[in-house]
Amino acid sequence: MRRAAPSLPSLVVPFLVALFLGASCGGGDGGAPAAPTITEGFPMPSGGKSGIHLVWDDRSDDEDNFEVQRKTGAEEYKWIGTVAFNTNQFHDGTVTTGQTYSYQVRATKKSGAVSGWSNSVTVTAPPP
Repeated sequence: MRRAAPSLPSLVVPFLVALFLGASCGGGDGGAPAAPTITEGFPMPSGGKSGIHLVWDDRSDDEDNFEVQRKTGAEEYKWIGTVAFNTNQFHDGTVTTGQTYSYQVRATKKSGAVSGWSNSVTVTAPPP
């Protein structure tokens, strides 16, 4: 006995359901980007841009921005800046000479997904 070929709706509906469920359950743009890794944090003395410069490995290929936070001593980290996707460095020119700062970075997406925080790096600000 010959079997009838499936109708078009019986093929399309499961595909559309799978597509919808994938988009709403972390598929597509919903997943969190990979956390960056700070590779360098170094003081930049006068004679150019004085302050502290950070460099990190961009370990994600789908972030929209990177958020940078800083703290001194035992205080809580505070947001100090955001840089665009595929940027792997940040310059903090708002430091006080001789003060020691700790920094961390994370990747963010417009969907609201965020990576974990990077490793932290601690740097002492140079004289002007």
